[in-house]
Amino acid sequence: MASKFSKKQLKTFEDLLISKREKTEKQIIDIDEQLNFVAANGADDSSLDDSSSGAQQKEYLHSQKHRHQKHLRDIENAMIRMRNQSYGICTVTGKLIDEKRLMAVPTTTKSIEGKNMEDQKR
Repeated sequence: MASKFSKKQLKTFEDLLISKREKTEKQIIDIDEQLNFVAANGADDSSLDDSSSGAQQKEYLHSQKHRHQKHLRDIENAMIRMRNQSYGICTVTGKLIDEKRLMAVPTTTKSIEGKNMEDQKR
């Protein structure tokens, strides 16, 4: 197994990460718009059922926004690893992460072997 990915492979991963970053940024904007809508429309409503539902909706949207922001940080960290030439190298084993795994989860820092080793330590 090679110690690093080829420039062509890295370009494929970079394109995938850029696409995921753009999608995630759009999702965060959509959530912000939904939060603004809920805040604007919930303020006039005095019904207990509606305010409870509005609070649940806001809580859900905030949790989704937090999840997407974390994903965005993970994408940015993966881009940094690309610039540092450490992208695709397992932080546990030091071996190259399988290309199929990176295509499925391009932000991962662990190979399946490394993840299993970590899980066994817990």
